[in-house]
Amino acid sequence: MCVIFDAGTTTSSYPSSATPINTLSGHSDAVVSVAISPDRSIVASGSRDGTVKLWNLQTGVCLRSLFGCNPVAFSPDGQTLVTGGDGGEVLVWRAFV
Repeated sequence: MCVIFDAGTTTSSYPSSATPINTLSGHSDAVVSVAISPDRSIVASGSRDGTVKLWNLQTGVCLRSLFGCNPVAFSPDGQTLVTGGDGGEVLVWRAFV
């Protein structure tokens, strides 16, 4: 599960009353890595369940599930996603949605 907060005007931390603006559920184990695409339209989440999920940030809909693990990172242009692989490799993904 990924939980997205609206930080509002806070500076260094979320207030204790912060309320999530979205909760992205779908992994079967802990989410240990997340990344937001440069255009802020997609969230990638890497989980101990061996999957990376791509989510629409606005709707919370899971767009795609990839076999990979954490960490996850987008390229500066948002066209490439890099993830860890279960076998010790690095996986490079293009045109994923």
